[in-house]
Amino acid sequence: MPRSVQIFLLAVAVCFAPPAPAENKPADPTPFISRQLTISGAVEQPLVLSVDDLRKFPAAQIVELVRPARPDRAGEKDQKLVGVRLRDVLERVKPKASGHGALKTMAIVAGATDGYKVAFSWHEIHNTAVGDRVLVYFAKDGAPLGAAEGMIALVSIADLRSGPRHVKWLNAVELRQLAN
Repeated sequence: MPRSVQIFLLAVAVCFAPPAPAENKPADPTPFISRQLTISGAVEQPLVLSVDDLRKFPAAQIVELVRPARPDRAGEKDQKLVGVRLRDVLERVKPKASGHGALKTMAIVAGATDGYKVAFSWHEIHNTAVGDRVLVYFAKDGAPLGAAEGMIALVSIADLRSGPRHVKWLNAVELRQLAN
């Protein structure tokens, strides 16, 4: 392929490529601190939970999970996270599901105060082993979360790479009906 065509194709790819995701590490994380979590969207009644509300979940629903250190990050240590499974949080709301099988097309979008978002399917959270390891957490290594993660965060420890679905400064979970 001629060099001029290669350059043109590269320029087109750059022009039409989606914007690069914003870096999830602002210089001063203080404005991003999440103080409550709102569950909304396709639900009968939205729900707002504070860290204290999350701590009041039944003892059987408060879990400790170890987030293993990644081998590609020298010096990183395992982290002990304390929180509530996302599945248990979602049990507090009633989804608006119209018709048989509507939950099959439900998505769960978790968002942060800085605009970062991740998605899960309803079945991924409720019917697979992934759901056992998606945690809305409020403590790490025996201490409440600091400004760097907000007071509330979410992580999917079951993912091979947990970084993409690690939501610092978690403040919203929205249920969305993708199709009818």
